[in-house]
Amino acid sequence: MDEILRSLSEFKTKGSEYIFKTCPFCNGGQSSDKYKFFVNFEKETYICFRGKCGAKGHLNELRSHLGLQTKIKKENYKNMSNTAAKPATTKLIESKKIADVKLIRLQENDKGYKYLQLRKISKETIEHFKVSKDKNNNIAFPFYQNGVLKCIKYRIPEKVEKGNLKTWQEKGGEPVLLNADNINWDEPVIITEGEIDCMSVWQSGYKNVVSIPLGVKNFEWVDIHWDDIEKCKELIVCGDNDEAGTKFNEDCIKKFGVNRVKLIQNQYNDLNILLYKESEEGVKKTLEVAEFEKIDGLIELSEVDKWEIQTKSEDSESVEDERIDSGFKGLNMFTGGFNPGGLTILSGKRGEGKSTLASQFILEAISNNVSCCVYSGELTKELFKHWLFLQIIGEHSQTKFDSMRGKDVEYVPGEYYEVLNEWIKNKLYIYDNTVLERKKLEEASILQIFKYAARRHDCKLFLVDNLMTARNQFEGGYDFYKNQGEFIGSFKVFANDYNVNVIFVAHPKKTDNNSNFGNDDISGSSENTDRADVVITICRLDEENSAKYKCSSILSVLKNRLYGELGNIRLDFDSKSKRFIQIGQTMKEYIDLSKVVKIEKPMTFDDCPF
Repeated sequence: MDEILRSLSEFKTKGSEYIFKTCPFCNGGQSSDKYKFFVNFEKETYICFRGKCGAKGHLNELRSHLGLQTKIKKENYKNMSNTAAKPATTKLIESKKIADVKLIRLQENDKGYKYLQLRKISKETIEHFKVSKDKNNNIAFPFYQNGVLKCIKYRIPEKVEKGNLKTWQEKGGEPVLLNADNINWDEPVIITEGEIDCMSVWQSGYKNVVSIPLGVKNFEWVDIHWDDIEKCKELIVCGDNDEAGTKFNEDCIKKFGVNRVKLIQNQYNDLNILLYKESEEGVKKTLEVAEFEKIDGLIELSEVDKWEIQTKSEDSESVEDERIDSGFKGLNMFTGGFNPGGLTILSGKRGEGKSTLASQFILEAISNNVSCCVYSGELTKELFKHWLFLQIIGEHSQTKFDSMRGKDVEYVPGEYYEVLNEWIKNKLYIYDNTVLERKKLEEASILQIFKYAARRHDCKLFLVDNLMTARNQFEGGYDFYKNQGEFIGSFKVFANDYNVNVIFVAHPKKTDNNSNFGNDDISGSSENTDRADVVITICRLDEENSAKYKCSSILSVLKNRLYGELGNIRLDFDSKSKRFIQIGQTMKEYIDLSKVVKIEKPMTFDDCPF
């Protein structure tokens, strides 16, 4: 009793039970829970009431765990509780160096060898991992670093009932990763939760695999292997298919980054059971389809459902350098297109085509194999996709009568949807603006999603439509406009850091309809246009000016930081395709839809000839 009291931490008593400040098995866990470890010296039992630990058994096991001499003779084990785990009788000497611990390699007639074979672990795998045994025939997994034995983890060589002790470690070890000496950190590395899972992966052909040493809540191994982990571009994390394993996966994503960590989908509890049930081929297939975790707020547009019209009717070439073609020769001449690291502000009076022009910039980029990401604050993702698809197909759109509105409305024929989805697949992503309705988010969340899209999907052109809906935190007055300037400034930093271009759609201030439009007329503080590299405006001409300038709209370059040239570009608007066309240019056909098989309408009674 005295030797246990000396070995453990502070305690208090309650009747015949001693309640210790810290559990020697879990050390209180991540939350450092206290006074959960109970010892009853009369019954010679112990138990940890911390739910995630639950260690319990006979005092002989506790003495063994603490490195103390056992006191119960082997013939008396049969008198112990049937639920108690079989204790290890090895006397652990605290002063012994772990490198001096003598281990015996497993042989085919050993109980531990037969147990591993029962779990479908091959002889070759057992030999590679140098699996051994202690003098009590418990399985011993040696952990090496630079060829030096750093840690030994033991396991009872038989099935252990839940709640009973089945694994423990040699005192004085260092928490290094299993199989770390055989890893190429320049290639993807698989991290498993357990040693036998690690062996199962290695046996299935994935040799670049390690196992954590001390359970899913202990991350001491990260510090030891930090330099290696940092240079690894991809980690495939394989926590068990339970609550603790899920938490381990989440913690790894937080520590190593969502852009580096892939997760597996395993219908079984762990990879060894997968090996047992489906052989090495099953493990291979599971690892091959490991995926990066999808984050809330970023959606691939090709996966968005078709936007249905609600009616009451019954019825590429490479981009020059890294610049992005705007699709308008005049704008390209002035600004060089959209330049990496640049921030563009697009403004114009309400209803004059700002959003239409902005989405046309996106389509032009996609046609040149440039991936894009969009925040649309005014349209749902379904409606944004609908309008974008109408722009793509142009004259191929069809109409149906909306009896409520009393007019024909355009829609995208169903036979074109698969072709259009394929055209934008892996090239266009949209910020899920319904997130703003589900929970209160700051502007920083849009920026966070954009950064992820740049890293993960290599997006180069970003659109924020529009500035007024993107802010949503401050209301009116100086603070609001000051915040707008800071908001735009953060995106300018983003553009520089990630070598991308960001287009902001900004409403103008209230101006006289007959006055000329300039930088000072754009909504917000002067910081907005000061931070921009390019400022352009779209203006629809009245009948008199349209006849005078022989066009329907004017695209004006009001600021051009890179080249300095300012000027106007004459445009016409094609209502069928909902696209602007520069005078002198022809309309671009993004996709050849002439060969798409049209879906025949079902024959009606009136169509029937008999």
